[in-house]
Amino acid sequence: MTAQKNPVSPRPYRMTRRLGAVEETRSRIAAATFELHATIGPAKTTISAVAEKAGVQRHTVYHHFPTKRVLYIEAYRHAINLA
Repeated sequence: MTAQKNPVSPRPYRMTRRLGAVEETRSRIAAATFELHATIGPAKTTISAVAEKAGVQRHTVYHHFPTKRVLYIEAYRHAINLA
């Protein structure tokens, strides 16, 4: 059996359809984080609680926000944009 190379795509992948879903997921995670900070405080806010409140899995939170610092900054940016 001969191995065949995959042809190179004639057009680049731009993620146009998925981009809206990605941004919506990031927004839900940020909103959930801010809400938890407001109700139970940042010290008691866990990634598991954020994931549950946002309706995603823990690894999805880490995929979008690799550190708690980045997540917290985005949560407060989200809150500022709501005001």
